[in-house]
Amino acid sequence: MRSTIGFRHTALAIALGCAPGRGEVDISTTSEGTTETGSDTANETGATPREPGAAVWNHLVAPPHGEAAGARGLTVGGDGHLYIAGWIEGPESTHPSAILPNLDIFVRKLTPDGVEVWTLVHDTPNSGYDRGFAIAPLDAESVVIVGQVQVDQGDVWVRAIGADANTLWTATASGSNFADDAGLGVVTRADGSMVVAGRVYGAAPMNDDGVIWIRHLTSAGGEIETAWVEGEGKPWHASAQAIALHPDGSSVYAVGIRPFELAARMWVGRFGGALEPTWQATLSETAGVLNGVAVTLGGDPIVAGTTGSIATLGYVDGPSAAWIGRLRGDTGDIRWSLTRAETSHQQAHAITIDGAGEVIVVGEAGDAPGAGSAWIAKFDPSDGSEIWSVTDLVDDGVSAARALGATTDVDRNIYIAGTVVTADGERLWVQRREP
Repeated sequence: MRSTIGFRHTALAIALGCAPGRGEVDISTTSEGTTETGSDTANETGATPREPGAAVWNHLVAPPHGEAAGARGLTVGGDGHLYIAGWIEGPESTHPSAILPNLDIFVRKLTPDGVEVWTLVHDTPNSGYDRGFAIAPLDAESVVIVGQVQVDQGDVWVRAIGADANTLWTATASGSNFADDAGLGVVTRADGSMVVAGRVYGAAPMNDDGVIWIRHLTSAGGEIETAWVEGEGKPWHASAQAIALHPDGSSVYAVGIRPFELAARMWVGRFGGALEPTWQATLSETAGVLNGVAVTLGGDPIVAGTTGSIATLGYVDGPSAAWIGRLRGDTGDIRWSLTRAETSHQQAHAITIDGAGEVIVVGEAGDAPGAGSAWIAKFDPSDGSEIWSVTDLVDDGVSAARALGATTDVDRNIYIAGTVVTADGERLWVQRREP
């Protein structure tokens, strides 16, 4: 299998490692070993199953126009407040090229008790399909948001926001094919720089189809270096769905989809401080997509996604199961993996690790895509054993729910973001739960 990693002015070719697929309800464990930084016991809980943490509050936002609303990005800032990035439907677009509902980027700051501090809504001039997908803290009261704006069909959008929701700077990027480009993940480094991950269509010297796109930016949004990874065969439609920072403070893990022979594949890669490739892996010989990644104190990535009937673009179009796995940080080999198929259509959308090292995964499960309930589960990082789970995170007056993002605070409280469907349409939804 061939993989091409592109840098500005440079292209490298390396081999990808493939691991065997896992059974639908099996928990498989590979041989354990020390990580590159030594034993990870400081972040191994050995936790026993217990009752799940209770829901503390739910925060809903209704779109001012139409019915669409949701959130995928959330983070706890240096000030202890919660920041959410998502989308809400705005006024109907009058732009001649508009072919989709007018979605606006939605950013809100909440207190830990769920009280609004401020809200920012961004709509591009042509009132297109604008969405916020990820958010990360810059300093005590500033954050950076990444997403997609409809300028040339779809552009990567990055914006830094200050303490009073004031814009510090904005950066955009797009491929030469003017297609569905988007920023889907972001992490910040101690020096104030950041790394953004997503996809662009047309990234010379590659092709006009989608490629995995990773860019290192200065604290002011200027480009430092860019790397990309293409798919195998056509159509490619590769995409990085999320990114996480290694404990060394420099290297990053990116996860997503890298098609092979006209089918989606779960992909993960580690990149160094200058985005040079350390390793890459395709985790299954069956169709799948990785949507989230979190990192243990010892440097092992734990990833979450979906396997089953997955279209080339990464969308679930049939029966599916959630997939979670822990990899070696130095090689990408699988330590353990598990699948959850409590319903015929189950997906994992996001993952985080709390201060005690416990792994938290959220997603959706039901009898059809987009028509189920939001779920959450906690796992022991040492072997993937379940600590607790909840299959219906919100039910009063809700016909469907999707948990799309998750994070925790210093007290291990869990925050979840996504979308719920009520009789009046979709609502952007945020929930706080106890550990």
